[in-house]
Amino acid sequence: MRRTGLTFLLLFIGLVAGVYILAPALYNAEQVNAWSLQYLSQIKAASLTPDAPQPQPPRGHPRADIWQALGAMQSGDSEAAIALLAPHISRGEKFALQISARSYELSGNFTAAIEDWKKVGDLKALLRVAKAAVQDGDLDAARQAYQAVWDLDPREGATPLANFLIKYDSDPAAAEAIYRQVLQETPYHRYLPYWLLRLAATLEEQSKWAEAASIHEQAIREVDLMYPNGRRLARRYADLAWAYHMSGQAEKAVTAIEKTLELLPSDDSISAKDAWMRAGKIYEAGGKIEESLAAYRHVLELNPDNEEARDAIQRLETDSQK
Repeated sequence: MRRTGLTFLLLFIGLVAGVYILAPALYNAEQVNAWSLQYLSQIKAASLTPDAPQPQPPRGHPRADIWQALGAMQSGDSEAAIALLAPHISRGEKFALQISARSYELSGNFTAAIEDWKKVGDLKALLRVAKAAVQDGDLDAARQAYQAVWDLDPREGATPLANFLIKYDSDPAAAEAIYRQVLQETPYHRYLPYWLLRLAATLEEQSKWAEAASIHEQAIREVDLMYPNGRRLARRYADLAWAYHMSGQAEKAVTAIEKTLELLPSDDSISAKDAWMRAGKIYEAGGKIEESLAAYRHVLELNPDNEEARDAIQRLETDSQK
């Protein structure tokens, strides 16, 4: 009994000591939260009033300079914002680094913004900076931003960087290297079919048609797993047929284009006119003149104004009469 009483006494003393020690900290946290809420309400009120003065954080607020930096950024004074944030950035505070990055971004200092966003690891922000830099004509900064996304996460950065290299650097070989690397490093990913198709496109731009055909074959296997029952496969076989055609593999081209026409009703990713036009050219190259004429006539049924199909029919009929 005496031992139980002693235990309760010790617990009571510990509880009183804990309250005594923690009470100031709890009060301080409550006070800081109250300051923050008050400041936020002032900002909201000021935003509803044109030309209202920027609210000042309460005196003694432990994050007063961060609040001031945020206000400076919103008012367009990026230099002041960055200066206020310097001590917090040196301590590695992420929120301060985000404000700094955004301040640089809004001021048009894309290179500095990219460096800060890289430290934060914000892929969406880097992509936003890249687009803004392109619109501003700063292609070097845009390239750096897309490269940063690639460096942080090749899975998310492959396509944006490759697209930039093709469109603005006219460098499909560099884009090809990117897709080959990400395919090698991430062979099992939901983007796999798309990466394969983009790789095939970069090969076609370099007239590497035989290699492109091989990649199209692989893409078809992947797409067939994702879209069973023939969905979206007509377009894939049409692209394969054309790669075979362009690489001089006439028999394979004919087989692939016939598979295209077979799957055409279940796939709206390629127009019937385009599929039959491609079929006409492939049949003609393969020496299947009757099939070629039938395909071109089918194009005219779908589009009576198609001069290319009409000229092809006239040429083939003239040749057959000689």
